Amino acid sequence: MSQQANSPLTVPLRFKGDKVVIITGASDGIGKAAVTHLVEMGAHVILACRSEDKAMKVMEEIRNKTANKDAMMQFIPLDLSDLESVRNFARKFLEKNLPIHALVCNAGVWEVERKKTKQQFENTYGINHLGHFLLVNLLLDKLKESAPSRIIILSSKIHSSGDAKELLSDPNYEKPSSYSGKQTYANSKLANLLFAYKLVRNLNEGSSIPQSGVSVIAMHPGVVNTQIFAGLLGSFSSIIGGLFFDTPEHASLSVVFHAVHPDQNGVTGFKYYEQWKEKKSIADSFNEKYQDDLWEMSVKHVGGLTL
Repeated sequence: MSQQANSPLTVPLRFKGDKVVIITGASDGIGKAAVTHLVEMGAHVILACRSEDKAMKVMEEIRNKTANKDAMMQFIPLDLSDLESVRNFARKFLEKNLPIHALVCNAGVWEVERKKTKQQFENTYGINHLGHFLLVNLLLDKLKESAPSRIIILSSKIHSSGDAKELLSDPNYEKPSSYSGKQTYANSKLANLLFAYKLVRNLNEGSSIPQSGVSVIAMHPGVVNTQIFAGLLGSFSSIIGGLFFDTPEHASLSVVFHAVHPDQNGVTGFKYYEQWKEKKSIADSFNEKYQDDLWEMSVKHVGGLTL
């Protein structure tokens, strides 16, 4: 894979198909770029996304780009806005009897108007948090069995604008007279951190010291010109994006680093990174009552943590 400035990936990694990585939202943006890098390394990548046509085109494009006709890629349909689709994905993956060395929760949306998921949850909350919450929990036993393994949860710097009380009291945003896509997105990114830190506590029996063999890393990949911002910027997306945003190809390097690089072996605890650098997330993200309340609410919303 090509190396970029400010990237710790100075030594190309090589796998022999024995490193299995699941990436949600793998047909666009950061997810697609991460798949490309991982295939170049020889990893076995599961593309978890909605559109089979897009996934097949991505796989063909990557095979042609990498000149690797034997690239190990598989598509399994996943629509995070439909909890039954999440359960179907987990069933289909588990039937393959493959390990999971990294689960990358990458897919996300930023809505400009209020929309609902299949189960009638607000779309941003449903996709960015709830769908991934269920997916991780359904695959958790396999992740433990595959240890050492990693769960990478893509959050954002905008989590600092998140309102935990609003998130927990009105996750479907039915009270406000006007819907704020920015605030809803910020709240979902704070939810990602609350979930990640609660997961660390659960995996390690209340401690931040690794005990389960499953690392949990939350991260901000950078401000990237992807489909998330295309709807917000409209026809200005390519112009503004080229001036101020990172590229998916570069931003995805930090995702790949946290997912598979040996330097991150055993890294867990309450870890939040902005690309390569560890940072401290806002105080509310460490609030154990907020973490516990979000977990309890999420379990109810997904209808339990069973297939």
